[in-house]
Amino acid sequence: MNIQPSQRVQQIKEYYFSTKLKEISALRSRGIDIISLGIGGPDLPPPSGVITTMAEAVHDPSNHGYQPHVGVPQLREAFARWYGRW
Repeated sequence: MNIQPSQRVQQIKEYYFSTKLKEISALRSRGIDIISLGIGGPDLPPPSGVITTMAEAVHDPSNHGYQPHVGVPQLREAFARWYGRW
């Protein structure tokens, strides 16, 4: 069986950030210092206050569970108005 990819799949290009990371790697290998402002600093931990606040939020039972099945009234009204126009 010979399965051919569709023309749409054949048009998919390499992921944009993958190409950027390769460019950065090539520049760094030439000794050029690159400062990335796009991704953040995963080499540094968040401030201790952030970690403490997150831990408190994780332990708060009110932060767990499913959303109400009826949704937020204002959002439901906005959806209804939009559907009413269209």
